[in-house]
Amino acid sequence: MQLRVEKGKRMPGAAEMALRQFGGFRLFSVVYPMQAAVEDKRPPPFHKIQVPSLKTSTPLLPVKQMGKSTTESWTQLLAPPSPACLNQQMCCFQNWILQQQQELEELVNALSPNSKVDDDELKLLMEKSIKHFEEYHGRRALMAQHYAPSFFYPTWCTSFETAFFWIGGCRPSLAFRLVYSVCGTELSGQLSEILRGERKGNLADISAHQLEMINTLHCKTVREEDMMSTRMASLQEEIADEPLAMIATSAGRVGEWSEELVRAMDAHSLSLASILADADKLRISTFKELMAILTPFQGIDLLVSIKKLHLSMHEWGKTKDLQLRKPAAP
Repeated sequence: MQLRVEKGKRMPGAAEMALRQFGGFRLFSVVYPMQAAVEDKRPPPFHKIQVPSLKTSTPLLPVKQMGKSTTESWTQLLAPPSPACLNQQMCCFQNWILQQQQELEELVNALSPNSKVDDDELKLLMEKSIKHFEEYHGRRALMAQHYAPSFFYPTWCTSFETAFFWIGGCRPSLAFRLVYSVCGTELSGQLSEILRGERKGNLADISAHQLEMINTLHCKTVREEDMMSTRMASLQEEIADEPLAMIATSAGRVGEWSEELVRAMDAHSLSLASILADADKLRISTFKELMAILTPFQGIDLLVSIKKLHLSMHEWGKTKDLQLRKPAAP
């Protein structure tokens, strides 16, 4: 099947995509039960967040003097994401991918049968991966303060990758599913060896106590994910409330640009940045707690699987996107 974007069709922007769920807007964005909103301990609406007032040394000139449309003049003075900002975000991700590729090679070598790496060295490799993970998300948090919506629908990721995104990245609970999956696969492949009493020390040798601790952490992580998903749902639903809906309905023409709109979009971006930062904190804390449960060898075993899955999805997505961009057969 070939996909072709028709000439003149508008592609959705990052701000619009950040408000979507399952390919479209939330059903209850239009009608939301007021009683449920009162009973739910939800965060304050994004339009009530304090945003620094817009200050510029250049006064707004009449449209006739500028020789441009109102929309163009407002865009020139107030547009949030600059090309340099988006390019910086893209470079951050590309550097992260390169770092993952280098780390994967190092980790695979450490697990090879001929490797003489001991547990202390394996632990150092785990700690280095955790440190790089924290540094990457720290850079994301800083850049998200400038324009957060781009991290929810990043142009530098493939459509296949973004289809599995949860608040700007993978779900923290995905790591647990991967543990169970890799453990089962390795257990099946090493069954005869295990019956002979041979042990490799990988995830196939995970103990009952470790599984109990992993299950407890899994349940805790899912609860925190659900709470964060509720926050995200609340923000998505607020597009049908003040100020965006009111600005849209009272505007003289569709898409009219104004200072009030820019301030509302800035507040919305800050709300998204806050949720993204909290989601990244959950990703990091879950990753660190899970690594603490596993032995150094098991931790490296899991890291190899995580990095292979991440890099493979990126490459698969790139290949699929290239196939879809090919001209349709006559």
